[in-house]
Amino acid sequence: MHGKKRARLNPNEKKFFVTAVLDGVANPFSKARPVLDLKISGMPPETSRNDLVEGVTTKGGERLQRLHDEGRTEIRLYQGEYRWRTDRTLH
Repeated sequence: MHGKKRARLNPNEKKFFVTAVLDGVANPFSKARPVLDLKISGMPPETSRNDLVEGVTTKGGERLQRLHDEGRTEIRLYQGEYRWRTDRTLH
């Protein structure tokens, strides 16, 4: 690990990935799931279920791509709560 910087998530990234983890484990038939999907996608409540799923996938992919482009997708760069959250999101 010599010479490698530790990575951190900024507050906005942290909030997004916590929401993504909660969404990933939420029952797809629960009332919480569409609420989480809307938070992740940023889409309006009247969005169709298919479009909402596509929006969640797109937004998640964009966030992960940004971390990748910045060299922050390697789990070993994170410690403590950041490692836990990142590990659950990337795997």
